[in-house]
Amino acid sequence: MTRFYLVPKVGNALDGFAPKYVVALAVSFQGMDFADDPVFLLAANVTDAQHTLMAANTDVLSIPVALDDKLSALAVSSVQTKLESANLPAHWVKVSLTYRQILKAIAAMILIRQRYFGLAGKLFEASITLDLRLNQLPTATRTNLETAALSLGLDISGLTNTTTLRNALKLLGDQLPSLVMLGETL
Repeated sequence: MTRFYLVPKVGNALDGFAPKYVVALAVSFQGMDFADDPVFLLAANVTDAQHTLMAANTDVLSIPVALDDKLSALAVSSVQTKLESANLPAHWVKVSLTYRQILKAIAAMILIRQRYFGLAGKLFEASITLDLRLNQLPTATRTNLETAALSLGLDISGLTNTTTLRNALKLLGDQLPSLVMLGETL
């Protein structure tokens, strides 16, 4: 059964990165790393026993198998904490959303972060936070973010000088289409 997780990233740039724990399970998986942050969005085909092993790790956020269920208040808090610690906006995570909607938004923002990283390197240098307005970003950072968005065919006309980086990533991510991870459409 395909299960989704947020897990730590292990490895290095020379030997490659991988989602922690899953390689040892010897299962098929697909992962998206958060570019320059040490986290993976992971889809893995696991048995119930393997899922129990994965979910038992305190640094793993396990997503329920019923992706069309809405989040509980406790789940909202857990997801928000995990996303914010990986420099992904979480202000939009609410109990009215399903896990599938949350995963789609996470995957979309990861794709933007990966594209930025491929073009320009790290987005989150020491002085850059999600709460900075775009006009507070270094000019090169803002230009690189716009270039990354445009290269993905995204509309940047909604971004203004007062848009926070948090809102910019979500606004851009909302424009990306659904994607499929291990047969699950997000």
